[in-house]
Amino acid sequence: VEGAEAVAGDPAREAALFHLYNHLAARGGRLLLTARMPPASWSLRLPDLASRLATLGVVRIGPPDETLIASVMLKAAEDRGLDLAPEAVDYLLPRIERDFGSVHALVGALDAQALGKRRRHVSQRLAAACLRETNSSGDTATGRPDATPRSDAVPEPDATGSAPPPSTAGRE
Repeated sequence: VEGAEAVAGDPAREAALFHLYNHLAARGGRLLLTARMPPASWSLRLPDLASRLATLGVVRIGPPDETLIASVMLKAAEDRGLDLAPEAVDYLLPRIERDFGSVHALVGALDAQALGKRRRHVSQRLAAACLRETNSSGDTATGRPDATPRSDAVPEPDATGSAPPPSTAGRE
């Protein structure tokens, strides 16, 4: 049940979840609930539902890490027939939102850029141009215009398409 916390305060919905829980428990079934907060914080009015939900394990799932975001980006690009250069991925990672919708929107924009240039290879230079364009159009779903890239982020390519080497200042 996605967004299960929405049942709180609604007697009919609380009763429905209570009966679903009991139905599955009687038949050896399993129940997966997703919510932004754990059930203990839902302000449930049905005490029997609250006691049953209190027996459930709670797992907090944090935001996706860079490895997962990169994998999703590469898979989405592959699904569109794009060849996303490793340098492009390294360039984009510190500059995009950390959610799957934003990654898919960005890959869609990269696909449109590559199609416009009649190529399937997405270089770091094309990725940078695409990100600049989406940020200037106000599409904050694909970029983080207010974000400062990490100090180890891949630098933006210059007009020739080559990027200067990363600065070693402050590194030991």
